[in-house]
Amino acid sequence: MVLAGDVCFEPAFAARVLAWLRALAQEGCAVLLGDPRRVALPDEALELLATYDAPHDGDPRALTRWPTRVARVRP
Repeated sequence: MVLAGDVCFEPAFAARVLAWLRALAQEGCAVLLGDPRRVALPDEALELLATYDAPHDGDPRALTRWPTRVARVRP
């Protein structure tokens, strides 16, 4: 099992990470991704499992809750 959290903060890096995570999923590994929707990820690559309003104290807009999702990465 691979757990990845908040690794999609920059589009080019997110594409590389997602390709690696999908390859692991294709090999049979269970891969879960926690993501506060920092960049657009293709919906077909993810199976949404849950959404949360996670606490957050570092947002310049003074948000104290940040919509966050947990998804299974599809191969």
